[in-house]
Amino acid sequence: MKRDTFIELMMGRGLRSDLAERIASRFCDWEALCGAESGELAKLFAPPEIDEIQRAKRRREIPRATVKRLITECEFRCCLCWNIDSDSGVLIHHIRFHATAPDDRFENLVVLCADHHDKVHTKRELTRHPYPPELLLRRKDEFAAAITAFKAGKRVAPGREKNAETGMLTAPPLPSPHFVGRDAIARDIVEALESEKGRAAIVGMGGIGKTALALKVADACREKFQGGVLWAEVATDFGGMPEMLRAWIRSLGHDVSGMEIDEQLALFGALLTKRSATNGRLLLLIDDAGERIVKDLVKLASYVPPDVSILMTTREATVGAALVASQFNVEPLERADCRQLLESLSGSALVRMEVSAVDKLLSLLGDLPLAVELVARQIAMRERKPEFSIEGLCRRLEEFDSKILSFPGHRGIAMSFALSYEHLDQDEQRVFRSFGVFAFGPLNTVSVAAIAAASEDAMEETLDRLVVVSMLNWGAGVGDYRLHPLMHKYAEFLFGRTDESEQSATRVRFYQQYTSTATAAAKDAPGNLQAIDRILPNLTKAIHCAAASGDYSAVTETVLGLCANMGFFMSRNLDREAMPLLEVAISAAKHRGDRDSESACIGHLGSACARLGVIRKAIGHFEQAIAIARTTGNAYDLASHLHNLGSTLLSEAADIPRAERLLHEALLMAGPSMNADVVIGSLSTLGTLHRDVGNLKEAARLYERALEAARLAGNRLAEGNNLSNLGLITDQLGNSEEGERMIREALAIAVEIDDVRGEGNRTGHLGGILFAKASRLPPGPERSKILNSARELLATALQLAQETGDVEKAGSWEMNLANICMLEGRFTEGITMYEGVLDMAKAKGFARLEAQVRFNLGLALVPIGEPQARDALNHFRTSRALLRKMGSPTAAKVETYINRLTDLLAKPN
Repeated sequence: MKRDTFIELMMGRGLRSDLAERIASRFCDWEALCGAESGELAKLFAPPEIDEIQRAKRRREIPRATVKRLITECEFRCCLCWNIDSDSGVLIHHIRFHATAPDDRFENLVVLCADHHDKVHTKRELTRHPYPPELLLRRKDEFAAAITAFKAGKRVAPGREKNAETGMLTAPPLPSPHFVGRDAIARDIVEALESEKGRAAIVGMGGIGKTALALKVADACREKFQGGVLWAEVATDFGGMPEMLRAWIRSLGHDVSGMEIDEQLALFGALLTKRSATNGRLLLLIDDAGERIVKDLVKLASYVPPDVSILMTTREATVGAALVASQFNVEPLERADCRQLLESLSGSALVRMEVSAVDKLLSLLGDLPLAVELVARQIAMRERKPEFSIEGLCRRLEEFDSKILSFPGHRGIAMSFALSYEHLDQDEQRVFRSFGVFAFGPLNTVSVAAIAAASEDAMEETLDRLVVVSMLNWGAGVGDYRLHPLMHKYAEFLFGRTDESEQSATRVRFYQQYTSTATAAAKDAPGNLQAIDRILPNLTKAIHCAAASGDYSAVTETVLGLCANMGFFMSRNLDREAMPLLEVAISAAKHRGDRDSESACIGHLGSACARLGVIRKAIGHFEQAIAIARTTGNAYDLASHLHNLGSTLLSEAADIPRAERLLHEALLMAGPSMNADVVIGSLSTLGTLHRDVGNLKEAARLYERALEAARLAGNRLAEGNNLSNLGLITDQLGNSEEGERMIREALAIAVEIDDVRGEGNRTGHLGGILFAKASRLPPGPERSKILNSARELLATALQLAQETGDVEKAGSWEMNLANICMLEGRFTEGITMYEGVLDMAKAKGFARLEAQVRFNLGLALVPIGEPQARDALNHFRTSRALLRKMGSPTAAKVETYINRLTDLLAKPN
């Protein structure tokens, strides 16, 4: 009998799910359980549990199909608890009591945890029972509907709805119910997390129980950290800290598409501050942090507010030291605790009977919890086998091939892994070896079944079997599983030692599964970036596998689908990660002789370099892509490459005349080839070029054309951007009323399409227009009223910029708020704000903002006195140099201030 079927049968006879699972791990079917002697049951189960088993034997079985439907619809969770993350055992309850109305229809049944089951049955001296039948029926239907909607991706999981407006936290798994010992160190860690510093690092070798201790501490701290616990496992083959950061920001309810890493960090800090203020103190739990990401972690920690605590696990003491965390070194378990863990997990009386053999076994395993858990599962399954003994088990461990034990780490870990693997059947061993082809991270039934060439139903049964023997853990979602990092390394070790034919076939199925999934998403759902987020580590590995296997078509189609169709790497700010994949795709295109794909990939590589600030390489790639596109006559791609090169040169103020020529040529090529994005982008960029050099009328004409093209293409984002730019130019040309109207219309578009960054920018622009209007008025009530309105708009823009991580715009709006302070006569406050913006602009390399704030700061310092006037002169000179480099006509204006101030300071007092 299949294990799942056996569990359903037992639940249909009234047994709790957790007891049914323990029974299924010791007996193969119902007949074996019924045939067990009372003495045998007494060794395995507590007296109350034996009573439950005896009652189940006498009870009529609920139809198996009904039981399956019940537990499937509720995911083995209690509908009254309303918590998908609960690990409480459940049982089937008759809404109208079984003794008086033996009705086994689905409509009369509900799944409850033991606690709620007891409460439902409790006799109360109340006029109304707290859980009447109609409430149970309604709650059952609501919970089933919520589970269904969650599986379809239409809502958060039941129990995770709290504070949905501030996001659904990536919560850690619950601690093991078999956790033993280490109470003192757990208390010390909790105390460190509650201290002012609030940082702790759990340090120890692999398999020693760092994660189990961290989960125990996090669970014990839940009441102290009312804001929640954010968890991440960072021992991944791809992404590291940036992927962890993106996942955390998404769990806090925000999107990071198109944001630079510094913007993401600033946004993350702002979100933590907001959640902490709203919900209470937070804890960040970072599991398996290594030295390779220590610099990233230090940078992340610098953005974390002081009232947010950090707990990490690591194998290297240098990681905790870098974050100035309190270090807690974890040693192997005390022998008494280790023995208790072995007995608790195995449920075997042999642990007490074979005392010396158990000591020998634990010595072989190094008293490491992971090794003990694996061996305990083997004891639990094999203790009833004739002639089984722990002494014999020790002999088997000592006999393992030295090559098997060459696996890195403590020999006890290798022994326990080898023992567990040895007792799997051939199909299970093959599945476990296949884990080695995956990147480290969550596994799911569908993908593993595809790579192992098995049905999903059969694979789910195999994976559940691996969970039973502790070689896997269940994951957070339906069909998801978690693999210990060391267990993944062991699977890689075994996969690398298997025969070449199995390796080759597995790798082919692996890369075909993930590249086909990605190309399908790029064609059918290019906006669904989360579909790629979920598979990115494996997809990256799959692309390299495809290249190594000579499937160059799969490589180019996949990479171009991600870059061109989806804009995935740009949206997710993963340009650095995209570059090696683009290099692989360029090589694949060359192998195929596909010059168009080669040109396209080189162009995307140039764009990635430009966004990363590697400008010389970007220019070289664009020029190479242009040369190929001219050779092949691909006007569409040529237009894109010309536009990208022109925009890059313009952004760096490098050869502006050439940039203008390239943009005009891009326009010329884009029209006939129907490249609407380049038409819009080139017109808009040319408009900005003319605005920066003071040619406002030509800038307005170009923005008008870009606006018309955006409307024709139905591109609402580009429509809003160009309408806003046109409004600013119209205001500068003297028609403030029409300029304000355009910006307000652009603001409405941003709100409509949920463009939060655009909403913030246009709100700030409106504040700037009102400030300019107020500055032209004499002091009085009208000016004060307009200034207050400007201040409100600019404060809102600042908040939106901070929430979206737009650091440069946040500085710009703060500078404008400082301008209001200066106009109102609050000079000290205004100068302090200017200085804060200047420090940020210099640190981030925001040249345009630095030039603006230095000019404003110079104006503010001149009237104070001679020492400050000399500081003002230095600010003016630096501002002039920056503006000249950008080709801005404002440099001439600054020049006049420099000349006047120089003459003034040269005059004798």
